[in-house]
Amino acid sequence: MKRYLFFILILLLFGSLTGMEISRCNSFELISGIDYSLLHFYAYEYTIYQLSLQLSEHVAGLIAELPKSDRQHLPVTKQEILYLIPLLFNQEDFSETIKDERLIIKADISLRDSNDIKYLLSLSPREISGLLDYYKSLFSNLILINTSLISYVADETKDYLLADLEFYLREIKANHYMFLGDKDYSIKDFEQAVAHYDSALAINPAQGQIFHKLYDTFQLLDDTEKAVLTLKTWLETIPGDQDALLLKGKYLEEKGETEKAVSLYEKLLELDKRYPEAAFFLARYYEQIGQSKKVSSYAKIAADNQKEYAETDRELALLLIDQNLLPEVVPVLKRLLLHYPRDHQLFQMLGDVCFKQHSYWEAVYFYRGSINLNPDNPRALLNLADCFYQLNEYDEAINIYRKVIDSDPDNDLTYFRIGNALFRSERYEEAIAYYRKALQSSFIYPEVFFNLGNASFRLENYEDAVHYYQLALEIQPGYPNALFNLAASYHELQNWETALIYYQKVLELEPGYSRVYFNIGNYHKNLGDFEVAIENYLLALAIDRDDPYTYSNKADCYRMLGNYEEAKKAYLKAIELKPDNPIPYNNLSLTYYLTEEYELSLEYLKKAAELGHENAGNILGEIK
Repeated sequence: MKRYLFFILILLLFGSLTGMEISRCNSFELISGIDYSLLHFYAYEYTIYQLSLQLSEHVAGLIAELPKSDRQHLPVTKQEILYLIPLLFNQEDFSETIKDERLIIKADISLRDSNDIKYLLSLSPREISGLLDYYKSLFSNLILINTSLISYVADETKDYLLADLEFYLREIKANHYMFLGDKDYSIKDFEQAVAHYDSALAINPAQGQIFHKLYDTFQLLDDTEKAVLTLKTWLETIPGDQDALLLKGKYLEEKGETEKAVSLYEKLLELDKRYPEAAFFLARYYEQIGQSKKVSSYAKIAADNQKEYAETDRELALLLIDQNLLPEVVPVLKRLLLHYPRDHQLFQMLGDVCFKQHSYWEAVYFYRGSINLNPDNPRALLNLADCFYQLNEYDEAINIYRKVIDSDPDNDLTYFRIGNALFRSERYEEAIAYYRKALQSSFIYPEVFFNLGNASFRLENYEDAVHYYQLALEIQPGYPNALFNLAASYHELQNWETALIYYQKVLELEPGYSRVYFNIGNYHKNLGDFEVAIENYLLALAIDRDDPYTYSNKADCYRMLGNYEEAKKAYLKAIELKPDNPIPYNNLSLTYYLTEEYELSLEYLKKAAELGHENAGNILGEIK
């Protein structure tokens, strides 16, 4: 009897382009143990596949004849066209009937010209994509089933093939009803969609995807009772299904059963972290109860796994910023920006995040985007100027700071910042003028007086510098940098005793302040106390081993004490650390001269002259 099945398989390959009729006797009964309706569905769809194979080249030619503008969203390869041909059979000229368990397929397919495929042109690119996916999967399964049938016929002892065969048969029929349900869903015929999804579940009750679609459809029908029942049946049928657990968690959220939702979501994320909705809910929950570590952990999971826009993205972004998870927040904000390209606040937030990550040029781009959308945004302007300040583009920063002042004259912070930019540009008198404007605007902070002192120091107005540093210390007595610079100002005024008093105060506050030991060393060097100077230079180098100036000054002291070998070592170290400083070259040349190493002396003298040391150049001129 099994030989009849070969006849069936041969018939499956039969067909013609016009007036086709294919019949099958009830030889399906020969495969016992398999539902006849499943075999009937397979036979019907496999015949469609064979017809599609025969027509694919012809249809490809007809598509190629269409105007390019009409066919631009249609597939171009013959393989893809094959997957769309079944759509042409689902018209009025194609039918199938069952009589006395005999399958009769009738088709009147001529496809003489391009008008016969006009149905394809009515489909949207999204519909085309979905259909391609469905028929590609269907045809692959049909070929697999056909192979299983041939294997079964060839070896009657392989009864275990029947289980696999029935599984595949059920899958393609369930997928067919699910496909029909999706079409109904897309046109908002939800009642019919439910009927088709129910048919799919009746054939394959262990497919979570069908339950999910049915649940979503009941939600759209506002039938909460049936949606909950579907979810319950889903979890009973497939215990631990992760999509079902997620939906149950959302249901618990809506009911206000927060603790149960938290427990369920944590269990879900232990199984699989690819559920950003659950992670976000947990992050928000733990933020409310003040568990910062868990907030960071779950917020990061949500950001890493949320790849498409979600309504919670803005709140997630704020959560990530609050947790200082800056690398994670950038893709979330960029995703929001794609969805809301005219939102100047998103540009502002991205600029702020990039600024905090020291990505200043990228921050410039986003701040400019915010300003273009909202020109009256002084904060974005101020931040843009700050970016250029950090990029050492001080002139650009100054120009933008002035625009901020024009739009917001009472912004006292801007006067301070423009003063800093002018200071960096070595425009010290202008900087002082803006620092004073900041004070007039009630911006009374120690940093303002400190910077006024610095600008005065650079102008060699040391008495003014002393005055401003003392004002800074009145506001903040333990301000080590102000104490150090105050000591340095007294140093420049040759008030050595007062300078030493303030240097000692700095060391009481910060014993590791290497520049204090350096300056104390310079003080003793100037007095000719070279051994005491060396002791202080060594203390400075114990804190900062890579300061070239300390090595150079220490070398000077060794040279003055006649310890030429130690002097040479220290000069060479200073040169190694800062090879563009001409002073140690010149002084090393002198040291070699004192030890009668004249060739080396001349070599380092030439290097000092090349680097611009005036005295070295004069000596070389005299030698010539």
